[in-house]
Amino acid sequence: MKSTHFILRLIMALVIVSLAVEAGQTKPQVKTEPQNVSRIPQLLDGAGYPYRKAGDNIWAVTFKGTFLTEMNVIVASAGKLVIIGAVVARKNSMKLNTEAMSKLLRLAHDLDQVKIGFDKDEDLFLRAEVNGKCLEVDEFKAILEQVFAGVERAHDAIKASLVK
Repeated sequence: MKSTHFILRLIMALVIVSLAVEAGQTKPQVKTEPQNVSRIPQLLDGAGYPYRKAGDNIWAVTFKGTFLTEMNVIVASAGKLVIIGAVVARKNSMKLNTEAMSKLLRLAHDLDQVKIGFDKDEDLFLRAEVNGKCLEVDEFKAILEQVFAGVERAHDAIKASLVK
């Protein structure tokens, strides 16, 4: 249950930040488009990764990685957007130095459709925001895989800075 609470907190932070940026508002009004919500399970089925419903308009995709034994990537619908993201590390688990920050900046440059940054809680995150209306299975799967790979690369970039 603790991981479900964490996942829901993550998604709410991602949705709020994303919508605030999109709308240019500090308090966005979220109007979920039903066609996006109904398409997400079809996209997830087509992508072929195991997933579960984590809340209203929120799904968690489980991915087994190379460096990380298992990670949850969140897929959510918010307005016209489908948001795909994950927390790489919580603030209290990192002691970032200049070298780690430099690696993260280079990684941000290398990633195509994926944003990397710190949320309002100062947790390190990766996310992609795509228009759900014209999203097809192949593109969705490619973005999911880019988020998976980005999370692993970001984790690798900061591993020396993680508190044990």
